[in-house]
Amino acid sequence: TTVTQTSYSVIKAKMNVETNNIIRELEYPQLEGEGDKYKEINDFIKTKVFEWNSPVIEIKEDDDRQRYYASDYEIIYQTEDIISIGFHCCLYAEHGAYPIDSYNGLTFDLNTLSTITLDTYFDNVESILTLIDTDNYAVAFGGFHLFTKEETKEAMLTILENDKMNTYIDNFCIDNEYVYIIDNEIPNVLGDYSVIKFPIS
Repeated sequence: TTVTQTSYSVIKAKMNVETNNIIRELEYPQLEGEGDKYKEINDFIKTKVFEWNSPVIEIKEDDDRQRYYASDYEIIYQTEDIISIGFHCCLYAEHGAYPIDSYNGLTFDLNTLSTITLDTYFDNVESILTLIDTDNYAVAFGGFHLFTKEETKEAMLTILENDKMNTYIDNFCIDNEYVYIIDNEIPNVLGDYSVIKFPIS
């Protein structure tokens, strides 16, 4: 984590909502600065956090199990110009075998007040593949994992080659040295996520 002194502050906001057997207790960051300068970013963060902590499939009418969503976050990188945030989400379902974890990232340009995408840093997917294919990469796991680190790297390389960055275009974090691309699908088991780390250049 890299945090420098900035003219804005980051406060912790909370959302506690209960509807139709779904309980959400969510924590997420909000930026405070001059006037309502960061309102659009703050609204976007709140919307995404709610989206990530919602059922991904339609719940059947006779399924009355209670579902509990919880999330928190960490500031990965914070400067006057950029903020990069990682979000950890967890779903507990009544009578479920184990909780389902996921991880997501958002990175913002605070000058343009817009989301930064991977193609901001890399002109083409080949430049990413070159960096990931070095010995400098590292893979972190969450949840229950089926793939080895090498298998995860190869799977992410295949996805990058096939879809030209689209899968990971905005689901990543950065700091002053590294890019952290996040994947919630590769292991094919709910409750897993992978984070692959490689140098920015």
